[in-house]
Parts: sequence; C-alpha cells; structure tokens
Amino acid sequence: MRTRKLWLTVYAVLAVSYLASASPARADAAKEGKDHFLKAKALVEAKKFKEAIGEFEKSYALNPLPVVMYNIGVCHKKLGENAAGIAAMKLYREKLGDKITKAEKEEVEASIAEMEKLAGTKAAAEGAAGAAAKVDGKEAAAKPVDEEGAKAHFQQGALLYNEGGYPKALVEFKQSYAIKPNWKVRFSIGVTLHAMHRFVEAEKELKGYLAEGGAEIPPDKKAQAEDLLAQLAGVIGSLKVACAVAGASVYLDDELAGKTPLAAPLRLDVGSYKVKVAMAGYEDFKKTVELSPVLPLGLAVSGRF
Repeated sequence: MRTRKLWLTVYAVLAVSYLASASPARADAAKEGKDHFLKAKALVEAKKFKEAIGEFEKSYALNPLPVVMYNIGVCHKKLGENAAGIAAMKLYREKLGDKITKAEKEEVEASIAEMEKLAGTKAAAEGAAGAAAKVDGKEAAAKPVDEEGAKAHFQQGALLYNEGGYPKALVEFKQSYAIKPNWKVRFSIGVTLHAMHRFVEAEKELKGYLAEGGAEIPPDKKAQAEDLLAQLAGVIGSLKVACAVAGASVYLDDELAGKTPLAAPLRLDVGSYKVKVAMAGYEDFKKTVELSPVLPLGLAVSGRF
C-alpha cells in the first residue's frame, strides 16, 4: 500500500522592523528549565510536593510547557491545595487548547471536578467554623497575604535583572506575582521576557499590564509599555499552515502545535523552526524554516497520492 503525500502550503507572514534572533536564548532557557524539571521530578518521588512546586514553577518560568503546569496542579492536589490545583489544571487545559487528546481532557476534567468537590466541602467546613468563631459580632481574621514575601521576590528579581540575570529574575518576578497578583509586576515580567527574546510571551504580559492597570498606570510607564509593544510587533511572526487534509498533526521543533485546520496562524518569535506535518497513511512533511524579518517566507509543498 502506497503512502500518500500531504498537499499543503506553509506561509510565514512577518511584519518586522529590525533583526533579532530568539534561538540561542530559547535554547539556554529550555536547558535550564529541564534541569529544574528533573529536580522537581526527584522531589515528587520523595513526596516533597511543596519543594517540587517551587522547582516546577522555575521550570515553567524558563520554558512554559503545558506539561509542567499539569505537574504543578498534581502537586497542589497532593497537598490539599485545591484552589491552586484547579487553577493550574485549568491553565494546562487552556494552554493545550485543541491539541489536548480525549484521554488527557477526561483525566484533567476528572481531577478538576474532584478538587472542586473537595474545595467546596472544605469551604463549607471553614464557613461553619468561621460562624462558630464569631465572638461579640466579630469574625476571625482571614489569613493575610504574604506581602513581605511578594516584596522580597520582587526586589530580588529587580537586582537580578539589573545584573543581566534575566532567567532568574523572571522566576523571582513570577513568584512575586503568584504570591500577590499585582498588575505592576506584569510590567517587570514583560520587560524581562523581552530581554530574553521571548517576544510572544512579553507581548502578552505587557498587554495584560495595560489592560489591568488602566487609568492607574503613570503616563511614563504607559508610554514605555506601548513603545515596547510597538517594537514587539516587529519581531513576532505569524506562521500559517494550510493543508487539504483535516486532522493532520502540526509540529514545531517536535512539539505539537495543533491539528489541521488550525483555528488561526501561529504567533511565533523570529528564529529557526523545524516544521513537521504528519498523519497516518501519508508521508510526513518536514521542513526547517527560518523566520526572518527581511522577507515573508512562502513554502509550497505538494505531492501525489
């Protein structure tokens, strides 16, 4: 039985104004992220879930793979931290999007449902305890946010950033935001990602900063964020994969990016990518593309059945 070749066209559409390459920075971050992931895995095996979460978070900050967020959710579940576990699992599901398999989706939704049930039971128990704790009309104080911890991580991040230690600064800023979500921290996260040439992520954070801060943002900071966004528009490309065969898997650098037809073009940092389109019964299409800010890239690939 002869295999059939995929008929497809790959387009790279770039609106760019200056040269930049993200590949070396991405490679370094991915390697350091993997080291943290392996440390976290060993801590999980030792049932040190709290410490494992810290390593997983460092791994995710350096290389935001969905599977890392899934593991964070599992660790929170093991610790009985259901709200945090639910948030992590939902983010994992969101990050995978249409790439999630049926089995993965069922497993995640079952975990979320279980934690939601446990969280509801715990909330009800805490509500009853809170009612019982009322004395002279006064309720017990809620557990305070670790303001000092958030501030300490932010300050450490600022020091590391000023020294050029961007990956570690990013970890500190993200930990600060995790402790106490503050729109101001998103600016620092975005600027750090920009310095690391992780442009798509930087754009997301800076847009979030402007949206959340709104009228509270000082004019000079707003202008700075908008200027960075204008620069980012010049180093982010759109990769469109058009394929006549529905259900084919599209891979970028050996990671599943989605299945055809893709809902929208893939937004990517400039750099080199290995593109593969695969489906049972067809020969794989493989091509290394260089997303350059000089000229739009067009690949026309066709074959016979």
